[in-house]
Amino acid sequence: MAASPSCWTPGWSRRGEELVWNRRNLGVRHTARVRVDGTLILADGRVFANPCGATTALGGNHQNGWSAFRRASDGRTLGDLRTELRARRGK
Repeated sequence: MAASPSCWTPGWSRRGEELVWNRRNLGVRHTARVRVDGTLILADGRVFANPCGATTALGGNHQNGWSAFRRASDGRTLGDLRTELRARRGK
């Protein structure tokens, strides 16, 4: 699966960086890693082109992966990181 260059660009995440989705109400913690091609690989080995696809597969119905997944290193959502990167680039 190819990732969308507009969504997965250098600057907000590094290859191999861990992402987490803590579903507190269910007591579940999902993890994913960013691959070199920008796709996400879940702990179970499934690969997704974007965070919404990953969270939807994990949750069983549509989920907003941009607000669900957080960068493990600092807890920032992927949506916040994407917004910041777009602002820096003037988009």
